Amino acid sequence: MIRRTGLAWIALLALAITACDEESPPDDDAGSPVDAGGMDAGPGDEDGGPGEDAGPVADAAPDASDPPDGGPTGPTLADFREGYRQAACELLVECESKLGPLGLLTERVCHPAEGMVFDGLNDSVAGGTVTYDPVAARTCLDDFGALGCADLFSLESPFDMLCRDVFTPTVAAGDPCARDEECVDGRCVVEATCPGTCVALAEAGMGCDDDDECAEGLACVGGSCEARRGEGGSCAGDDDDCMAGLYCEAGTCATRPTEGDPCERPVGVSECADALVCTGPEGSRTCATGAADGASCDADTPCAPGLRCNDGSNTCIRIVAAGGACSASRQCPFYFWCDGGTCVPLPTAGESCSLAPSCVQGQCESGTCERRADGETCRGSFVAPFGDCDAGLYCDSGTCTATSSDGASCTDDDECGDGMECRDDGTDDTCRPICTSS
Repeated sequence: MIRRTGLAWIALLALAITACDEESPPDDDAGSPVDAGGMDAGPGDEDGGPGEDAGPVADAAPDASDPPDGGPTGPTLADFREGYRQAACELLVECESKLGPLGLLTERVCHPAEGMVFDGLNDSVAGGTVTYDPVAARTCLDDFGALGCADLFSLESPFDMLCRDVFTPTVAAGDPCARDEECVDGRCVVEATCPGTCVALAEAGMGCDDDDECAEGLACVGGSCEARRGEGGSCAGDDDDCMAGLYCEAGTCATRPTEGDPCERPVGVSECADALVCTGPEGSRTCATGAADGASCDADTPCAPGLRCNDGSNTCIRIVAAGGACSASRQCPFYFWCDGGTCVPLPTAGESCSLAPSCVQGQCESGTCERRADGETCRGSFVAPFGDCDAGLYCDSGTCTATSSDGASCTDDDECGDGMECRDDGTDDTCRPICTSS
């Protein structure tokens, strides 16, 4: 099985958490896709859609969690990866109001430029260091597609609980590896050069820097692997320190508040149980189902799951799935827009932007999304999730800058060249080639 895989469900959230920590949402004049397909007002009749008077919005596209069948035993690996990506997209869009800005950022998985999840496992499966079970994959897609917002915090990791048998590692401790997913009950430690070595996961009381270094059921708390705390147990401000279904409240693991109970998080990931959201004015917020379709909404009155607050009218509107029928961009998933009555991806480098409100890769120049050259201005990952800069460059504080070479110090993968990552080489964080399975 693949345990707490960094390429699965948790990674979709971790990606957004990192972005939220490092970058604030842009100002209104930054060309944000929020103005195109996000929670703020969209371009309306100017976006290529039929306009607000086009009649009711049609049903969303068919269930995307059911990919093409790869045969009687289940989907091919490529079909499974795409099916899982689409199922994750649908769940994230449905739970946008529950997740807040975090949900918007994770919706990049809906955009085809994101590629398919589990991308790094292709060569591992081909090389035999990971095996793929298509029967388990079919069950995984069926079960994952049935998840709702109420399941977000009831499972420690939906992928681990529902899909743990899809991928099975084959590399024993002490043997060479390219990634964590190849190691049997362990993780892959890679320093300056490839390959890495599979090492056993840390048991209770052993030192750690991250949860993924600890054995199953343990969390890294204060630099030590410890059992996830039950109700009343101490925590260090991280919900992951607590058992599934609990959250960290003022240093103590507590049961998530239910309908009518007090809460504190109107923006960001709601601490409320099930599909409830935190609503009401500061000082008297409570968990509730959220405002209904067509009802009034604002910062203190979030919409129910599946809905988004339209800042233009301060009313809740239903979010349309990627590829679904729309009358305005504000109905579409983040990083999408309404073109000719259909929610379509915002354009990337080389694609036309003559009608689209913005590009998610490169900037719109003479009707085409164009990447920026060295020294030119660029936008951050919230606005341009697939990068504004030419190959060999990255966006550093708003300016396209050359990536670093092998061995150079770094703080983030973006600083390193193609085929490289920023990792601890045993001495410092440096740019090093990404390991691949032989």
